[in-house]
Amino acid sequence: MRAVITKRYREHLPEFEIALNSGMRPSEQYGLTWDRVDLRHKIITVPRSKNGRARHIPLNSVAVARVRGVTATFARRSGTGVCYYGRRAIARVQALV
Repeated sequence: MRAVITKRYREHLPEFEIALNSGMRPSEQYGLTWDRVDLRHKIITVPRSKNGRARHIPLNSVAVARVRGVTATFARRSGTGVCYYGRRAIARVQALV
């Protein structure tokens, strides 16, 4: 799977690596905002998970590195906003640059 993503959807490789190394559900990952990411303590907080409770997801070193990569790609401003953008949003941002 990694080979296909690397070949066809390289820009989504960090998302795949984060999912693989954190065990986050797709809805948790794509709904994630920067204010829920704590890289210093290596933890992501999902305020309401599938079961309705808060979930604290520990990050291993690979996941932390990938989150930092996403941070570098989509510069965090004020610690808020979504962590991931769909392909159309990425294309719009790149068109402005």
